[in-house]
Amino acid sequence: MLTRIMTLACITALLIAVSWHSFPEYRVPFSLVIWAGAIVVSVQAVRTARFSWMLVFLGIAGVFNPIMPVALSRGVFYALELATLGLFAVSLAVFSREPNLSGAGLAARDAGRNRF
Repeated sequence: MLTRIMTLACITALLIAVSWHSFPEYRVPFSLVIWAGAIVVSVQAVRTARFSWMLVFLGIAGVFNPIMPVALSRGVFYALELATLGLFAVSLAVFSREPNLSGAGLAARDAGRNRF
């Protein structure tokens, strides 16, 4: 659930950033949201054994980190924002198909099985 909420927050932030690209004073808050979302999606990728997704989102976290921002030209950064928006949208679809295997999910799944 947290992954879905953070992914939706990142998609919203990226849509705003792409639409209102003329407000550079909001770059740090947007970067913070995108960085945190990329970390959350990376953790979810590890939990579901999708290590290529983990590497992609750790790269996104590295580019959008708010502590040491990466200096890129405006056009490159705009293209990167669009690509990141697409990756978050695809990850929303990929990770929403995964079953919930928390303790409650495992108990519900195993409740109907006979263990003889």
